[in-house]
Amino acid sequence: MKQIRTLSVLLFIIISSTISFAQPHLANTSPILDVPQGFILESLCSYGYNSTTINTISNISNTNPANMFVYNRISFGISYQVESKIKESWYADIDHYRKNLALPKSFSLILPLNQIRIGLGFSQKYNSEKDFGAFAITIVDTSKPAVYLDIGTVKFFKTCLLFDYSLSFAHTFKNIITDHDTLDLGVKISLYRLLNEFNSKVLYMLPEYQKNDYSINDKYSDSELGFALGIKYQFKNLQIGMAFEKGTNFNKKGKDFYLIGKYPDEWSVGILSKLSNQIKIAGGLNFLVWNNPNVDGIKNQIEPYGSIIYQFTEKAAFSTGVFHTNYRSRDWSGFWADRFNALYVTAGFLYSLKFVDVVLALADSHLFSGEWRKQTIFKIGLGYRIK
Repeated sequence: MKQIRTLSVLLFIIISSTISFAQPHLANTSPILDVPQGFILESLCSYGYNSTTINTISNISNTNPANMFVYNRISFGISYQVESKIKESWYADIDHYRKNLALPKSFSLILPLNQIRIGLGFSQKYNSEKDFGAFAITIVDTSKPAVYLDIGTVKFFKTCLLFDYSLSFAHTFKNIITDHDTLDLGVKISLYRLLNEFNSKVLYMLPEYQKNDYSINDKYSDSELGFALGIKYQFKNLQIGMAFEKGTNFNKKGKDFYLIGKYPDEWSVGILSKLSNQIKIAGGLNFLVWNNPNVDGIKNQIEPYGSIIYQFTEKAAFSTGVFHTNYRSRDWSGFWADRFNALYVTAGFLYSLKFVDVVLALADSHLFSGEWRKQTIFKIGLGYRIK
């Protein structure tokens, strides 16, 4: 007589998918939005990383909503992003990579109406698939003497995606202090769509055991509303921008586990200065607020960024810059302390035709980052301005 035995390895996989370093106090919790590498560099564009003062049409829905006044004609754009797989990106040698590469990273549409702008947008705010690796399924043969037999191999995955569907409005005010300044105000209303899935894939099974179902397919989805506010002041060769995006909690009581996850509040401030007809400098800070009564431990983050933009001609521009982030818990030390520290070196290129913009952006963190944040990100976008 043979009897299927629950694998200790499988038990470990399930436990590891339901434990969060930042959640030591609640039992039976399943963390979502828990892999720092899954938080996408939304504001990466041909001008570097910038969330407050300058960006491209294909990425405009990911930035300060007051940025829409860069476009005076009906404009729309789309972008795609790919990135290298990170091996050993989480504890227990768990890998991380992006899911659904065929899905656009972002889409934006801007409708100008005199001193008003209306925008529609889509963006992936979080994208991560954790690969737990392949494990053997073992049975115990209870006949004497008892022996263990490997009957197959199964691979386990956990996927979490967060999409942002947005509607934006902005208004510009001219000659506020002088005859040559403008003040732009914007608001973005978002519908956040969360998709979370824990599943398995049978790689191999002995023929006599293929009638048994060893798969796992546990899905969960949720929707929440959010908003962002933005302001930008322009005077001669200087622009100053500020934005606030309200974070969203996804703490829900699921069927078997209490789901824990949050997208943080984000405050941003930045400047753009035109030094000459060819050179601009841009920079700023993001402040991420993780405070959450159900998530005890993640430190608030300061993310500095900056870039130098060189305008070759009216049609072509190049940029180089940096972006820094560091995801940390109050309880981490030693082994964990700098694993998620990341310094990205960025480069970008923009080529504008009569009505079309081609956007290329690159971010690499291999030189100055923690072991679990070394990766390369490549982004391509297209924008079109209707005559």
